[in-house]
Amino acid sequence: MTTIKAFKSTDILSFNKINLDYWTETYSISFYQQYLIKWPDLCISLTHPDSSLMGYLFGKIEGRGMDHHGHVTALSISPTHRKIGLASQLMKQFEHLSSILSPTYFIDLRVVGYYGDQEDAYDMRKALPRDVNKETVRQDGHLHRCAPEDTIFEN
Repeated sequence: MTTIKAFKSTDILSFNKINLDYWTETYSISFYQQYLIKWPDLCISLTHPDSSLMGYLFGKIEGRGMDHHGHVTALSISPTHRKIGLASQLMKQFEHLSSILSPTYFIDLRVVGYYGDQEDAYDMRKALPRDVNKETVRQDGHLHRCAPEDTIFEN
């Protein structure tokens, strides 16, 4: 049985089979550690019954007012465990955590210049229960661009 659990700093030592995959965007060890320190409740992993790591999600909560949202920074599944719904499990858990840990309106996944091949992701949002009328979801998300510096909110 697959287990969703908190990502621990020691998991970094065993996620090479995920991060060395061609389709996975990887970061420095200090990047992962920074997330684990600042948003430990939003760093989650999937573990196989044999205790090996099957996938992970790193997220954060940012924004103010109706822009207060959960942001998926990294999500990856081991190549040997793809196409069985594990990413969906991580996303559902992230939605739940974003809703209960802070009064967020939506979750998203987008930043201009994220991909190394010069392609950009669309502004992808999913309304959470707090946004009853789904006012934060953009039907024309492909027309909106969000630069990394636009996602920094000082307290």
